[in-house]
Amino acid sequence: MNPSVVSYLDSQVTHYTSLDSEIAKQYSDIIELYKKKLWHQLTLKLEKFLHLPQFNQGRELITFYEKVIRDFESKINQLTFVHMIIRIAQQYTDLNESISFVEEISPKVAGHKEASILLRSEIISKKLKANRLGECKPLLETLKTELEGVTGIDTSVYEHFYLASAEYYKATIMPAEFYRSALLYLAYVPLDSLSEADRSSLAFDMGLAALVGENIYNFGELIAHPVLTYLNNTDRQWMIQLLQAFNTGNIDLYESLIQQFHTQLAEQPILVSNNLQLKKKIAITALMELVFKQSSINRTIPFETISVATKLSLNDVEYLVMKALSLKVVKGTIDQVEQNVYFTWVQPRVLNLEQVANMKTRLKDWSGTVHKTRTSMEDQTVELFS
Repeated sequence: MNPSVVSYLDSQVTHYTSLDSEIAKQYSDIIELYKKKLWHQLTLKLEKFLHLPQFNQGRELITFYEKVIRDFESKINQLTFVHMIIRIAQQYTDLNESISFVEEISPKVAGHKEASILLRSEIISKKLKANRLGECKPLLETLKTELEGVTGIDTSVYEHFYLASAEYYKATIMPAEFYRSALLYLAYVPLDSLSEADRSSLAFDMGLAALVGENIYNFGELIAHPVLTYLNNTDRQWMIQLLQAFNTGNIDLYESLIQQFHTQLAEQPILVSNNLQLKKKIAITALMELVFKQSSINRTIPFETISVATKLSLNDVEYLVMKALSLKVVKGTIDQVEQNVYFTWVQPRVLNLEQVANMKTRLKDWSGTVHKTRTSMEDQTVELFS
């Protein structure tokens, strides 16, 4: 037991006795656990103590670390210790000071993989906020390599890593990579742990990234995620409608939304600069939807039908199909002589209720066809099925 630690804690009890009895009681409990060397119980106590709303302002936690936690930090569960450090670092008003503080901890947890990855993910996030982008990429790639093939890691580690990844790709304007990292982040972070503003902002940014991101033609996963509901009843609700238009390849709805929300769309530079690419993308999703709706028995589609569905001229249909084939969102062969395309496969997607209903109808039709074929074979080869 370190007398200086007890002395500091006693002084805090005295200080808070008349100011805040709850905080005074917390300090008193910490003293007792520290004196008894009940490190596990003390760790649990500190986890709650550090997150008390009374410490949302000021630098008291920084002093608390220097005066108290530093004395027995090696006895704390290393992953929990890093979570404590992340909380304490929030009290630094200068980002570079905060980064230095966290980096000083890094060697202390180097032997604990989960704690080390969590801490370095936090360093990336802080350096991004400090606009130190050049230092982030090599560290991010290192962490990605370390996480590959590893199982059983605490979900909070993945949460912080994918958040750092998403933040990096957003800062470096890489929409597709941001979108995929953000989806993975959502798989690990409890939505109720985010502020309403953060949920709404994340949903909108993901919507933008999905629309302009290269090779993203499946919007159903985002549409089905609860995070998107935080755009409801806001001035950004149009994003939900736009995503739905792209998900179903509904060009009429897309054009209607462009007219209806022209002002809002013009305020998004990334949409304005990618206007041509958006038209090409929705033409491809319209083709995918057309193929999806076809019976698997007959997926031969005339150029003219594709032209109508995609609102492209007949001369542009072949190029569109070739583009879709190269992107591997569909598979098939083009018959230039007959002006037909025979499709054998369309990329699986997360379906909305209307698309599920369509699939249900097709499954019924397929089941009926199988039944008819079986009955016909039984009638023609009775002895084989007897």
